[in-house]
Amino acid sequence: MKKLVNGKMYDTKKSKFIAKKKERKTPVERLYKSTKGQFFVVEDKDFKLVTEREAFKWLQNNQDFIKQDIEKIIDKWFPKYKEKG
Repeated sequence: MKKLVNGKMYDTKKSKFIAKKKERKTPVERLYKSTKGQFFVVEDKDFKLVTEREAFKWLQNNQDFIKQDIEKIIDKWFPKYKEKG
C-alpha cells in the first residue's frame, strides 16, 4: 500500500515491517520503518508518521496485543531504549 504524506511517498511493500498489533474489535495496526528511516503506523488506510521514540512507546503500549517476540524487536530496531530490569 502506498500513501502520500506531507509530500513524501510511503510504501509498505518497500518499508521494513516491524510489528503488528491485533486486538479484538479494533482495526489491525502495523508499525513500519521507511527506507529513509521514518517510522510510521498504518491502520486500515491511514498512515501516521511517528518518531523513533513514539514507535518504541507504541510497542510498549501494545505489547500484549503483538504476537511477535517483543525482545527481539527491541534488540533489532530500538537497542538504545533497552534497559535491564
